Amino acid sequence: MDRSTGDKGGEVKKSTFNGAGLFFVTAHIDGSAVSCLIDTGATLSLMSTLTWNLNRGKCSELNSFDKDIIAASGTPLTIKGQTRVDLLINEKTYPITTVVADIDGDIIFGLDFFKRYQCHIDLESAQIRINGDNCTLTGQGASECYRVVVSEKFQIPARSEIIVPAEVTGKDKIE
Repeated sequence: MDRSTGDKGGEVKKSTFNGAGLFFVTAHIDGSAVSCLIDTGATLSLMSTLTWNLNRGKCSELNSFDKDIIAASGTPLTIKGQTRVDLLINEKTYPITTVVADIDGDIIFGLDFFKRYQCHIDLESAQIRINGDNCTLTGQGASECYRVVVSEKFQIPARSEIIVPAEVTGKDKIE
């Protein structure tokens, strides 16, 4: 904030993509529904530890996985191993190898899945084509961006974090 003028650095820019920030396709593991996040930024497909525990008897044995995976937030994931599972989507079976890790959600489809099954994502019609079969995508959440302004300058040492007083400018524009 420029204290001499009271200018807080500009106006709030709110960006919303098609009313939804995340897209999912519903799959089934032996009759149990799971939500599969469409994540074109993920290299590998992932299954949550919780989903694996709930479907342990329906997946192959857990094999070791000796690589590190970093989440989009920059934090390393806790990895349990790797497994294979058959997913039923629109009455078709898609075998998938996933890394089992402590993630939110059930399953994340990564580039390995998209390449293997020649997927095409159509955001306008909210559809994903998997091996030529169209599947409906469901949206959840909103993708929004707001300007956050701190009240004064802070110097934060490397490899550390601090809590600082701040405000979202243009709160009246936040729905």
